[in-house]
Amino acid sequence: MIIDEIVQSVPLDGQEAKDLIASHLAANGVTDEQSRQTYLDSQALGEEDLLWLATMPRRLEIHRQRVHGPDVESRFLDRKLELDKVVYSLIRVRDADLAAELYQQIRDGEAEFSQLASNYSDGQERLSHGLVGPVPVAAAHPDLINCLRNGKPGQLFKPFFVVDIWLVVRLERYMAAQLDDAMREQLEWELFEYWCQERVRRLLAGESLATDAIEVP
Repeated sequence: MIIDEIVQSVPLDGQEAKDLIASHLAANGVTDEQSRQTYLDSQALGEEDLLWLATMPRRLEIHRQRVHGPDVESRFLDRKLELDKVVYSLIRVRDADLAAELYQQIRDGEAEFSQLASNYSDGQERLSHGLVGPVPVAAAHPDLINCLRNGKPGQLFKPFFVVDIWLVVRLERYMAAQLDDAMREQLEWELFEYWCQERVRRLLAGESLATDAIEVP
């Protein structure tokens, strides 16, 4: 019902609609008028149904860009910590002296981080030779996030204590999210999906489907 409301509200010019119908039919193996009718009969579709199916993705795209496009930049800034990704090497040990010793060996070039992680780390990273990621920066502990965001690739951090364990960390790569076309489309879809879900919630609760702005978390 929500999708149909959008489709009905977004006009397309006649030629674009014809082109979209032709593309839809071609994608379903329809090459002539006879196969067109066979396709419509097999899918129990009328011409109006075909128009709806063929043009629905484009109409949703127009709606998404028009309604949610202006909010993409603020959404990007709000979610940047989740969108940025990082690769780092990690060793977790219970003993402070051991953490200091491992740090010194790595710093002085006496041992490889990967080998020490495989031999000593208490976490799952020992199975990947200490390598973690790419993962969202926000997935890490706040104290670790601070190191990862402010460090430089290749930087080895002095051991630090988090909750109940000592960490030895080296930043390998920091992949800052960019607001390119692909990211813009992803965020538009996020905003659109939340908008749809909120309208469905209101509908099921018997509320008015007002066009007022919906706050996105």
